[in-house]
Amino acid sequence: MTAGEMTTDAFGAARWFDELSNSRARAVSPELIEWECRTWGSGRGRGAWTDAVLFTLVAKLFALDTGKNRDGRDELIVWVPLERFAEIAGLIERIGEVPEDWPWLDGDSDTALSAAAAALGRTVGELEEDYGLRKALQLV
Repeated sequence: MTAGEMTTDAFGAARWFDELSNSRARAVSPELIEWECRTWGSGRGRGAWTDAVLFTLVAKLFALDTGKNRDGRDELIVWVPLERFAEIAGLIERIGEVPEDWPWLDGDSDTALSAAAAALGRTVGELEEDYGLRKALQLV
């Protein structure tokens, strides 16, 4: 189901996130979605990169609050304001949810940065200035 087919309420947005791989989501208020990575340890940067990078990338690109659950699995949680849902869902639909298929991972370092910038709607300069984002994208 595409984001465009979803309703514009937090429950519909949560259902859309919930259908993504390795995801669990719920509306915690009419304006906020709690999107959780189901990889154990991802709340402390553990777990496979491929399992948690989409969450990390979205949180970093959209300056979203993050945390971790406290029930022993230590999973990464990203809080998504409903007003940002369409933009975030559009990005995920554009780049895909499978990191191994992202276009910037195929090329050499010169073309990879340009490919990532184009796919993410950023400039090469913005990526060059953001070491944390380049690291999340495996561009360092």
